[in-house]
Amino acid sequence: MQDITERKEAEAKSATYLDAIGNLALVSIADRRGRILQANAMFCKVSGYSEEELIGRDHRILNSGTHPKAFFVEMWAMIVRGNTWHQEICNRSKSGTLYWVDSTIVPLKDSSGQVTHYLSFRVDITERKLIEIEVTKAKTDAEKANLAKSHFISHMSHELRTPLNVMLGYAQLMESDSPPPTLPQMTMLKEIIGAGWYLLELINKVLDLGAIESGKLVVAREPVYMSDVMAECRTMIEPLAHERSIQLIFPPSDMHVFVEGDRTRVKQVLINLLSNAIKYNGEGSAVEVNCNAVAPGRIRISVRDTGPGLPPEKLTQLFEQFNRLGQETGSVEGAGIGLVVTKQLTELMGGEIGVESVVGKGSVFWFELVSVDAPEHAATGGARGQHTKRNT
Repeated sequence: MQDITERKEAEAKSATYLDAIGNLALVSIADRRGRILQANAMFCKVSGYSEEELIGRDHRILNSGTHPKAFFVEMWAMIVRGNTWHQEICNRSKSGTLYWVDSTIVPLKDSSGQVTHYLSFRVDITERKLIEIEVTKAKTDAEKANLAKSHFISHMSHELRTPLNVMLGYAQLMESDSPPPTLPQMTMLKEIIGAGWYLLELINKVLDLGAIESGKLVVAREPVYMSDVMAECRTMIEPLAHERSIQLIFPPSDMHVFVEGDRTRVKQVLINLLSNAIKYNGEGSAVEVNCNAVAPGRIRISVRDTGPGLPPEKLTQLFEQFNRLGQETGSVEGAGIGLVVTKQLTELMGGEIGVESVVGKGSVFWFELVSVDAPEHAATGGARGQHTKRNT
């Protein structure tokens, strides 16, 4: 004879659990070897097995091929020590259909602390998991489509740039021809050359955008001397500012600040911000550039204009591709990708970009990069000249 009082008490207790849970969860009781002793109606309904088919069967009847062996080894290692186990798990029904449950297994112990049974609560989450799978698939498909778009844009941009360079070359030859073009001809040539350079700039921005999105653009991480960068940017942007009678205000030329980044891309970011500030600013106004430490190890370069400013609802759309914020019919040319490229380049260099704007008072566009010490060869005098030579 064998005393089975404790077993009967455990079974009675489990029956109470089964009745209390009702239709809220899939509940089962298994012995210490994992053989199913009891299962409620919901468990039978979802699994497709009757209680008679489940009783005495190993729990693995539900998990055939649904998870790696290591998954269940880890589960058993936890529950045999008397610890509760909780995970999302995929089961297989009698018909072979997969279903997902949020499962909790609670070891039941006797008076001496030995595990005698396992109480399992499962909540059917199949519908949620199917939605997650669909969302993941849709995201993967969208990423593939976006990559294909980037490859297409990159290819087409290269194809467009070649004939455009030929057209610009011939137009410039005609401009310097002998005898020189007549005044009407010169006017038309200037229109052709201006439009050509604008298209070439646009194509280059599209190429940058495609390279960034496809992950092919690599940026350097090296010390960049900001005084040199600002001096070069000022030289490049002054003609545009002069056309609109806009005053440029830059920090002192002896500013000794180094940031970590790609020298060419830092210039590109600053030129983009300066170009926008000049184009959208009022004639006869000013654009001010500042460079300050805003936190330990962070340098902020800001470009302030006194233009019309932007309302809050437009600021949230500022870095969206091809969104010109209603300026499509305005006098300022653009395609709505310059700021997108600027933002992504800044982030590739480990920085961040932002804007502050007040309607009627102007805007401040800024980007931050990591501050670094001057390289050894620039530490003793002549920092500017030596660093310029290294990077050019």
